[in-house]
Amino acid sequence: MPAPEVLRAETTPECGALIESGLANLPFVPQRHIAFTDSVREKLTLTNNPTFSGSEIVFTFEKQSTLMEDVALLMTPPPLNIPGSTYARYIDYLGIGCIREVTWRYGGNTIQTYYPDQMYEKIIRKTIEHRENTDKLLLGNLSPAARNTYALAPTEVRVTIPTPWEDLLCHSPLICGLANKLTLTVRLQDSAAIIQSDGVKPVQIQWQNIHLDYQAIHTTGEVRQNFVALTLSPEGLSYLVDDPLVVNAVVPANYFTATSRFAFELRELDGAIPNITVFVRETDSLNPTLPNPAPYEFNTTYIENMQYDVRSNNMNLVDPSIVSQDDIRQTDKFWDCLYTTEAVTLNWSEFPTAKNTSSGLLAFGNFTNPTLFLSNPSLNGNHPSLTVTLVAHRFNWDIQQEKKKKKVWR
Repeated sequence: MPAPEVLRAETTPECGALIESGLANLPFVPQRHIAFTDSVREKLTLTNNPTFSGSEIVFTFEKQSTLMEDVALLMTPPPLNIPGSTYARYIDYLGIGCIREVTWRYGGNTIQTYYPDQMYEKIIRKTIEHRENTDKLLLGNLSPAARNTYALAPTEVRVTIPTPWEDLLCHSPLICGLANKLTLTVRLQDSAAIIQSDGVKPVQIQWQNIHLDYQAIHTTGEVRQNFVALTLSPEGLSYLVDDPLVVNAVVPANYFTATSRFAFELRELDGAIPNITVFVRETDSLNPTLPNPAPYEFNTTYIENMQYDVRSNNMNLVDPSIVSQDDIRQTDKFWDCLYTTEAVTLNWSEFPTAKNTSSGLLAFGNFTNPTLFLSNPSLNGNHPSLTVTLVAHRFNWDIQQEKKKKKVWR
């Protein structure tokens, strides 16, 4: 054991504030193990009949578990055979593009509706490894040649369904405490929106092997009773939930010159918003009546060197920024993913990935004329018509009370 004089020699009087004593301050203090209440995880599957494009699929969740997570839709497209065409294939990221909207409902209350752009936005925030896995499940990031092959030998897609509780079990609805059943409605895109071909596209295609997988979490009877008791209290059980918004605007062809700026009014994006993701795509790529709709094939030229800021009269809400500089810094600092030129990120939150706090966020409805300004001098007035899509993350509250579930703000 070292002598006390040796330990004292390693410090000086000025270091007194940096040194503590006693077992409680030792970095190797003995710690007890962690023990949890028992729970059991079960994979449940809801099946559906083959369904045509443009139709709706409705899934109803039985009240047979305590909580739920990992909701995923699986289905298989038919092979494409278009007479007289030189090519026929599905769009890139078919798993997302095949969906028009996803709606969660409880009774007559719509809890949340999601759109494919919101689903795609979550993908670009994944780590490289996670994104590669997701791309395989969604048939994404594939060349036209690869998609020509897949069209002849269709492969199942697995689509992670977004949820208001963002797959946090600590925010999951209490299934066994509801008076009625939670439902999920998936509205499918028309066939023209998901097929690329120089021939005549089929009016409909029929999706096969449709089923919904999810993880049911079962707890003991005592825990379920404690959960239900919380929902029956005067306050009920309330959570911060994911309630994103999507708005679009069209930039005329050749608009972005060395001096022009496109103004995007933001007042309708009200509520607690930590950040906004901006997609810029050719308007024709979103047109299903054309031979090659391509909603998730991005021409990064429109994003590279883009400049942006958000102002309310003479006040900066987001300081003037350049994508190729400030977005790289933000991505490196706040997100554990690779920087991408698929989108612009407007962020003002210190904790943009936090899902349980809405402190310090912007509500544009509280400002006068809040406006996003976009410019890209490098385009030099030479570009087609562009569609700008804003995906605004927003927090809302939902409450489960007296065996009912509803959103607090509308």
